[in-house]
Amino acid sequence: MSEVYELTRGLERIKSVIFEMKKNLPRPLIVGVAGGSGSGKTTKVAKKIEEMFSGAKVLGMDDYIRGQGFMTRIGSCNWDEPHVYDLDLLQQHLKTLKRGASIQKPVYSFSQARRLGYRSFGPHGIIVLEGLLALYPGIVEQLDLKIFVDIAVHGSLMRRILRDVARTGQTEEQILEQYVTTVYPMFRQHIEPTKKSANIIIINQYMPEIEATGCESREIQIKVVPPEGPIEEKLKNLGFAMMGAVFQEDTYFLAPNWPDDYSDEMMRIREEDGRYFLAYKGPQEEGILRIKPKIEFEVKPSLKDVLKQLGYREVLSFAKRRKKFLGRGWEVAIDEFTNGRRFLEFRTVNPKGESELFRYLEKLGINPKSVIRKSYLELMQRLQ
Repeated sequence: MSEVYELTRGLERIKSVIFEMKKNLPRPLIVGVAGGSGSGKTTKVAKKIEEMFSGAKVLGMDDYIRGQGFMTRIGSCNWDEPHVYDLDLLQQHLKTLKRGASIQKPVYSFSQARRLGYRSFGPHGIIVLEGLLALYPGIVEQLDLKIFVDIAVHGSLMRRILRDVARTGQTEEQILEQYVTTVYPMFRQHIEPTKKSANIIIINQYMPEIEATGCESREIQIKVVPPEGPIEEKLKNLGFAMMGAVFQEDTYFLAPNWPDDYSDEMMRIREEDGRYFLAYKGPQEEGILRIKPKIEFEVKPSLKDVLKQLGYREVLSFAKRRKKFLGRGWEVAIDEFTNGRRFLEFRTVNPKGESELFRYLEKLGINPKSVIRKSYLELMQRLQ
């Protein structure tokens, strides 16, 4: 029976278990840390064990990836199958390390998708093997302590998007496509079943209030209810030029672990002029302006079905006509909803633009106290 803990308590338990195991073990201790993509097995668990014990060293399974040459030879583009790893070499190396000897560990480059060479590794008193398949048959038999790091699908997806744009050079769309077509299905088939062999399971859920700050872009905006009558001429008099009008249909989704009234994060698919865009928005920051970490990129129309397959629930869909205006440092949209509601939405790249915004509102005859910091999702939910 596996012991299950949240991250902080789990690390304390792991430290205690390793300390006791090392007391009567004359040879190196082999610890395996497995888990799905983005679970935190590397940074939150394996490296923490390395920091806890002076004689510990992390051995990453990623260095045992065979590389593009191998994938080309076998005619495969699925990088999440077990055969991607040289498991026979890894098993042999673990046996050698267990005897207290050193190995020539491969060194893998993600950017070049190939093995660059070899580097001496060991001997060490504690070897922490971390990787997707660290508890896989043939490998798990070499481990003294078996740990599985678990995370819900939404957290796994978001961590992968936040991490892999810089690490692999992929676009967000490519990362999403790979996740839904191979990463998640292969997790269910090959990685999740290994959880049953774990001595300790760590629950390490995604923490958007901390982790979403890794988004490079921010949505900075507010909404107001415009005064009665035509507003377009007033915007033009303030130096805003009309850029065009579009029809938008927005559909919002809840992740499997989100309650119905959750609004700190948002997942939205927008259809605009026959194109589809996925937007993720993290928790709102403090201040007058509505500032949220944001990721947005174009996707295929079929993504709605894909999100549902991952367990996301469609909660709300509505349409609006948007007229876009561009001025110095600000964008303004006049949004007219099919239910008759109308809003002005001000956007900027300047998180300190409150004073300029208030000047615009004053000249438009809008009370600054009427500023709305809620999303359209929150506003439309209140009307239901």
